[in-house]
Amino acid sequence: MRYEFPKERLRFSAPRNWSQSPGAPPLVAVVVSGRATVAIWRYPRRERLPTTQEELKNARAQLIDVARTRDRTLAIQLSRLVTVGGAPGVQLLADETIAGQARRVRSTHIFDQGAEYVVDASAPANVFAAVDRMVFAPLLASVRAGRVPHRRT
Repeated sequence: MRYEFPKERLRFSAPRNWSQSPGAPPLVAVVVSGRATVAIWRYPRRERLPTTQEELKNARAQLIDVARTRDRTLAIQLSRLVTVGGAPGVQLLADETIAGQARRVRSTHIFDQGAEYVVDASAPANVFAAVDRMVFAPLLASVRAGRVPHRRT
């Protein structure tokens, strides 16, 4: 199912059988099925967004530092530079603790449209790979920041 958020300049697709609910800024939306969750955030930025390889590498280092400060149990499995919907980004895959629960999280930070969009996809580690392949990866591939036309009713 396609979801559009014109005010946030964001759209993405998620499975029809997953429940979706809008959030209060900076949270755009949450998509959930069982213990698997995707939370999508939009943080407006006044500073220049990273675009070069060097700037993105610095952003990645800063994200890792902030994440480790917030969660001492954090164990990063992977960090890489990515492109999502034509926009540059940084992706971290980590095992962490959320609300007292051990989770594997793929956190993708996309820099576009004067904002940092964050797609946090999480599930228990023992089911993460399957949910990632079937839902998280296709959802992330569908994310587009930019002009979203209002639908006519």
